Amino acid sequence: MDTPCRSSAASSVVAEVRLGKLMAEGRVLFRKGCFTELVASLPDPGHFSAPLFPARNLATAAYVRRLATFYGAWDKLDYPSAASHSMFGPAPPGAGDWAKLAPTSETVAWVRTLATQEPLDSKRRIQHMRDLLVDLLACGERRLAQRDFSAVVQMGYAVLEKIVRVRLLLRDLEGISGLEDGLCSLERLRDPLARPLRDLRLRIFRRRNLLVTNHGTKTVGTGDQEMLADGYRFLERQVIADGGDEVQRSLWVARAPQRVVEKLPPDRREARVTFINRTACHGSTPRKIECFLN
Repeated sequence: MDTPCRSSAASSVVAEVRLGKLMAEGRVLFRKGCFTELVASLPDPGHFSAPLFPARNLATAAYVRRLATFYGAWDKLDYPSAASHSMFGPAPPGAGDWAKLAPTSETVAWVRTLATQEPLDSKRRIQHMRDLLVDLLACGERRLAQRDFSAVVQMGYAVLEKIVRVRLLLRDLEGISGLEDGLCSLERLRDPLARPLRDLRLRIFRRRNLLVTNHGTKTVGTGDQEMLADGYRFLERQVIADGGDEVQRSLWVARAPQRVVEKLPPDRREARVTFINRTACHGSTPRKIECFLN
């Protein structure tokens, strides 16, 4: 029969190995932008079973959960939730690469700005709309990398609509609903972006209402990937043409979620666990055992 000492040591090792494996899987999920899945996969420090895991490793897991919660809410365009999870203290000892992924003050300020309600003041409303369309463009780029083509079309269409609305607000025109009506109004006003926004490279985004997820029966898939990528490149140029250098800077900030997933390096070495084997309980020299989970 195992003595309490041996049983405790074995349980500690099992818990550390298990958490090491979860953290390794979490690294893969984070690098793929699967933030929600990562939060669900790691132990909740507030759960009754949390004390079963080593405190040092659990602190790192809790930090990673906070990172994933913040980026996951932002990635889902849940700006209020992201803003409420944007406070980060120092990373715990042993956090390693994860410590480099905390949002910058500029990133936090950006998300908090997006979380505010649409201002009543015309000038501030235009800026708020530009911030939203920039973030939607960056989100659409992430969906394209994840091959979520239906979402790519949805985002592209939303960016188009918001550019048109901004151009109309610049002329104190409101109440014009719909992309087509807005474009017709811009053409009558001889807006410099009216013609580019009708460019054939953007026509794929007009499929939105024809998709099975909306009112139609059409689909988008791998065969449309290059057309979607080309459309986003052209759409980015129109976004910059509308907002200038300030929008370019905002776009760099809005692309932060993609940069952080690329910043986290892959690491196949999942965990190294040092523990005292059974003989240590009887006064023998402890053996160091390195456990690798492939």
